[in-house]
Amino acid sequence: MSESLDAGLHWRHATAAGQPVLRTMVVCDLADSTALVERLGDRRAAALLRKHDRLTRALIDEHNGREIDKTDGYLLLFERPTQAVSFALAYQRGLRFMSEAEEVEVHARVGIHVGDVVMWENSPEDISRGAKPVEVEGLAKPVAARLAALARPQQILLSGVAASIARRGHEEIAEDCPEAEWRSHGLYRIRGVAEATEVFEVGEPGIADFTIPAQRSVARRILPWWRRPSTISGVSLLLALSIGTLIWVIARQPPKIDFAARDWVVIGNIQNQTGQPDFNKTIDTAIRIGLQQSNYVNVISNAKVQQTLELMKKDDDTDIDKKIGSEVAIRDGARALIIPSIVNSGDGIKISASIIDPTTSKVINTLSAQAETSKNIVPVIDTLVLRLRQNLGESLSQIKTTSLPLAKVTTSNLDALRAYSLATQAAGHADYNLSQDLISHALRLDPTFASAYALQAVNYFSMGQINLAEESIHKALANSDRLSTLEQMKMRAFLAASNEQVTKATAAWKVIADLYPDDAAGANNVGLYYAGYLNDCKSALPYLHHASNLPQPLSMASTYTLGTCQLALGKYHDAIQSLLKSYKNGFRGSFLALADAYVATRQYSKASTLLSSVANDTNTAASLAIRQALVVADQGDLSSAEGKIIHAINTIPEDQGNAHGWALQLDAIGILWAQNKTQSALEICQQGLKKLLHMTKFDRKNSFYDYPTLVASYSRWAARLGDIKLAQEGIELASANNQLRGFPIRSQLVAIARSEIALQEGHPEKAVQIATAADSHPLWELLEIIARAKAATHAADTDAAYRRVLDARSLAFGELYENELGICTRAVQWNLTSLAYAKFLQKSHPALAARQASIFLDDWRLAPKNSAEIREAHAIMQAK
Repeated sequence: MSESLDAGLHWRHATAAGQPVLRTMVVCDLADSTALVERLGDRRAAALLRKHDRLTRALIDEHNGREIDKTDGYLLLFERPTQAVSFALAYQRGLRFMSEAEEVEVHARVGIHVGDVVMWENSPEDISRGAKPVEVEGLAKPVAARLAALARPQQILLSGVAASIARRGHEEIAEDCPEAEWRSHGLYRIRGVAEATEVFEVGEPGIADFTIPAQRSVARRILPWWRRPSTISGVSLLLALSIGTLIWVIARQPPKIDFAARDWVVIGNIQNQTGQPDFNKTIDTAIRIGLQQSNYVNVISNAKVQQTLELMKKDDDTDIDKKIGSEVAIRDGARALIIPSIVNSGDGIKISASIIDPTTSKVINTLSAQAETSKNIVPVIDTLVLRLRQNLGESLSQIKTTSLPLAKVTTSNLDALRAYSLATQAAGHADYNLSQDLISHALRLDPTFASAYALQAVNYFSMGQINLAEESIHKALANSDRLSTLEQMKMRAFLAASNEQVTKATAAWKVIADLYPDDAAGANNVGLYYAGYLNDCKSALPYLHHASNLPQPLSMASTYTLGTCQLALGKYHDAIQSLLKSYKNGFRGSFLALADAYVATRQYSKASTLLSSVANDTNTAASLAIRQALVVADQGDLSSAEGKIIHAINTIPEDQGNAHGWALQLDAIGILWAQNKTQSALEICQQGLKKLLHMTKFDRKNSFYDYPTLVASYSRWAARLGDIKLAQEGIELASANNQLRGFPIRSQLVAIARSEIALQEGHPEKAVQIATAADSHPLWELLEIIARAKAATHAADTDAAYRRVLDARSLAFGELYENELGICTRAVQWNLTSLAYAKFLQKSHPALAARQASIFLDDWRLAPKNSAEIREAHAIMQAK
């Protein structure tokens, strides 16, 4: 029974029963509809509104909703909040498209609430007199209406209960809108509702701007006392005194700042007036770490602040004072700036923190705490941080559940804390050696400083020293009582990534991303793992979208990965826009997926222009050579492609050759094979695979590329080129010690290698069986061998298998595993599969075969006219 039919039965059951039922109410209200009619005139406005109604009703049906009433907007009923949210997102997206098509702005406000309603059908007599067919009553109805009234144009607002239920079904929503994002706008007092209601927004980036709703009479935002307009109550004995008092209070009313849950703050530099330089880079770091424990307040990272200073054309050591800090905060979307200060005060030391509204640079509040000596500064900062969190609106119960003493999560040794702060700054500039030296100094001063071990581990990962990174993680976790819950989770996720299954590591990062949505590491890594290790770009998209919009230093790296995922999914326009954005904002070097997107869409001149602007140095040499070869290889000039790859292999520095050289050799093998230079291809393959088989355990662990992935990649080529014995040795090594369990890409590559062996041994049915068993989030290479093996068995679905390969051109260029390993060869194989499909069609559909051969000739435009492939394509065309 269909879902829509089931839904219809539910509606009738509720109507017949006349009992309260739990339903989701949606109110859609066209914004400024009267002004729209005045602007367009009656006739054009009427035509536009009819289109709006057709769009809305089509979407209501698509998402199994029910129309209850209609005036300027709609009152709708849905069974589940996920259906309502999916409808609302599609509705706002549809209005955007309609606005563009009609060249007139049409916006709507949407409110969604879940609650009990009573439904009944009116009699035909009542309907004939103007009554609605179905009546709905219940508190959910006015609450949804008031949420819609509270919303700004293009906003979708939900009550807390609706959002909570809908977010549990986020995967269902993501099927229709993978880019959907959620925001909390804090607590509101909704008219007619006794308890405060948390209001959420859901929207699609580029359509929703996630602005805090405007204050309206139907709903008022609940703010901390210091952000509310001052009021005066009580009875005055003298009228003049009361008026004078009122005027004085209004004149003296403190400025307000608009801060809500999960808003961002910038921490400025310590204003040190003690004459003791040891307090520099210490007090501000302690306040930062203290605030980072909060789930209510988000802190812009120091690395992101430094990145913003660079965009402002300021030096790295620029003092983040009130003026500079306010500009940084505005650029990074922070709601508040906090400037700490320290002064000698009598017999002690006074530490203060000023909360500043960056839009006005006005001080909202200054909080202070007194330390008797420098030895008890850290616990005093604890007290100051607690008061800061309260003043920003966080409840005491929230603070208690997410707070550990600073001396425990950092160190009570100020010199160690200063060294840690400087180490963090050095790591932000990628000066890992200096950062490690400073961490070593901090650990000599405090050998149980767990956060220092954690930073040391991250540095080692960045330096490719995996074994040392694991040692540091174990030391950090040995002092886990001195790590925050989030730091502990990150360390275990890093350890899982190093030692355990990729599926488990992805799950660990997903938990972090879901529990701490504003912590960039979670969203960055779960997106990267889905895309790069599970080949599941669809699941990666919402996390990468979110990470790319966070104020964090790696936002452009997230945008780059997002663009590559969009490319893999065939969203070419979105991919190019994302990759252009990351490139223009400085994410360059060896990351050249923008060139891949241009080649995938056959914009070869744009790809060549981009590549000509890339500096050829030790960092970019291999990636640049592969892309230069890609441009010509995709057009059939394999000789030129071979020359570029071989030149890079012969000239790349030895240290880079041990890393990036593996990718160059794999593409050299594929290009030589495509030119029927089988022996040369086999020699390079044998040389590389034998070197991998004899690699030490240490080198395997610290390989630039995932070791089993490399072994499986070379093994599949050894099999295809005829050295089955060597291929089997490689497969056995790649599969040993459960190295495939929990690593889908490794498993697929091994399946491809085994299928190649089956084909070489004359068992195409076995090849099909092996390859199709691995067909989940498939690599392009897996699709290719499935089609080839099915063609060899004359399977009935061979045609569909070939079309699946050719339709997945975007995947061939967007596969992210191991930094686009083998991309040049995939492009060549895609074109050769196009010709193989023409050959397959020749017997049964000669006209289609000729057309396919013509497409191949057009794509393979730079191939030599006398090449075997060109001659074969012409022969197919002539045979029709």
